[in-house]
Amino acid sequence: LRIRHGQKEPYGIKTWCLGNEIYGDWEYGHRDAARYGADAREAAKFLKKTDRHAVTILCGCSYNQDWNEKVLEIAWDWTDLLSIHMSANRRGKDYARSGDLLDKYIEETTNTIARVNKRKGGKRQIRLSLDEYFLWDGNEGGADPEYTKGRHILEPVYTVLDAMVLGDLHITMHNHADAVRCANIAQSVNAIAPVRTEKNGMLWHQATFDPLRLACAYGQGTALRLAWSENSADDLRASAVWNEAAGRLAVFMVNRSAQTAHDFKLSVPGSWRVSVSKEVSGDRKAKNGPEAEPVRAKD
Repeated sequence: LRIRHGQKEPYGIKTWCLGNEIYGDWEYGHRDAARYGADAREAAKFLKKTDRHAVTILCGCSYNQDWNEKVLEIAWDWTDLLSIHMSANRRGKDYARSGDLLDKYIEETTNTIARVNKRKGGKRQIRLSLDEYFLWDGNEGGADPEYTKGRHILEPVYTVLDAMVLGDLHITMHNHADAVRCANIAQSVNAIAPVRTEKNGMLWHQATFDPLRLACAYGQGTALRLAWSENSADDLRASAVWNEAAGRLAVFMVNRSAQTAHDFKLSVPGSWRVSVSKEVSGDRKAKNGPEAEPVRAKD
């Protein structure tokens, strides 16, 4: 089939997710932790004996450390990464501080990994795969029938508030770069996505597009730990990434308050100049559409 569709050589896939959200009864293949851990262990064993470079991702759960501990205990020796997902609830009262929840998920899960690692002798380092993060409000944008060609499914229109939340999630990932090995937004086009398309071939960018674009463009390198001298309001969040090859320091910042503007001072040793500065801002309810895109990054 692969050759028939124009690909003569194998794709050489190296990274394998061993199931998706298997802890949830909404998923095909749902089972309890003991059964899943054993099944995943055998699948990982097969993959690694077939390709010694294969990277295996065990299905973890952001909010269920009991599940994580049980499956890690069983499949530990054959696991490279543990997956967690982040669904920022657009209707939740703490939505603007979704980055705090992701902080909590990452820290609790890394603590679980550390406990299992200690029992196993402390010889392996398993990190996190944040293989789904997204902004979610249930089912806004259309019903969710079986996949049907041409249907609008789960297509909310995102706002400046959503742009801020997405930026905050990226900052959280930077600040946990020692734990998070990879991260993937779900999805990139149309369904809960920063890019939308229309039947006539038109493509337009949601308010969340530039936070993702800028994170991809400037978030490459080594994440640095920032030292805060004062942040009593807890509205400002920031991260920094040093790209040695480019000689570039990128600083990412969000203000999570819709009412208060905050001044800040950035102190960096040495001699620096600001070569690029981009800002996504505006009324928290402002949004883009196929007719116009007022919410874009501005100099």
